[in-house]
Amino acid sequence: SVGTGPRALGMGSAYVAVAEGSISSYWNPAGLARLEYPEIHLMYSERFAGIVKYNFAVVALPYKSNSGVSFGLMRMGIDDIPNTALKNPGLPVGAIFEDNNGNQIRNTPYVDHTVGDVEYVGYFSYAKKWRENRWIGGNIKIIRKSVGDNSAWGIGFDLGLLMPIYRGLRFGANVQDITSTLIIWDTGNKELISPNLKWGFAYQFQFSNFSILPAFDVDTRFEGRKFAAQQHVGPISFDLHSGVETSYRNVVFLRGG
Repeated sequence: SVGTGPRALGMGSAYVAVAEGSISSYWNPAGLARLEYPEIHLMYSERFAGIVKYNFAVVALPYKSNSGVSFGLMRMGIDDIPNTALKNPGLPVGAIFEDNNGNQIRNTPYVDHTVGDVEYVGYFSYAKKWRENRWIGGNIKIIRKSVGDNSAWGIGFDLGLLMPIYRGLRFGANVQDITSTLIIWDTGNKELISPNLKWGFAYQFQFSNFSILPAFDVDTRFEGRKFAAQQHVGPISFDLHSGVETSYRNVVFLRGG
């Protein structure tokens, strides 16, 4: 749910109906069918004062005249988490004891080893033109998670749609984890990622040298988030995103969201 791409994130994560370029593989894979040339996208981000490292890389290629494919890898992780131990586990913290040489030692914690909390997602995406100015696409996602000595695997699927409605107005939708994504740990524990319906609109205003692209998205979930979301109706919750991009001759851009 973090999102990717400076353009999309700069527009407040309102991108499902914009769906242009290689980052469409995340926001709405249907947009890959509109690729005109190969693209490579690389993103590196640090969060929480550098504690969390976030990376995304994708290669996208046009396929034939009306299709597109991409291969992507996402990583988010906290590395080198100190795992501490006591010098004498049988005594309270701060207690004084003697070692084998008769030296007085205070029982303080020390870093025994470090661990990581890391998540990987590998994407394979395909999209094609469905009808005139109608595009559909999908993702297959392989998920790998690890915390310390334990790890988990999962597989998920996304399905996206992109279509014009009236002149410059476009509608986009992407059902993430459409079948619910099961993640199984080596401990036998299981996690389930529920579907998320991303849908929204974008409208392109084109002038002689300027263009303005406002966009509006809704994340719709069905897992009873209630007050943990911006809006809710019973078990259905809604998180809203809005943004705008202005450009001058398609060279200089200003975005906000």
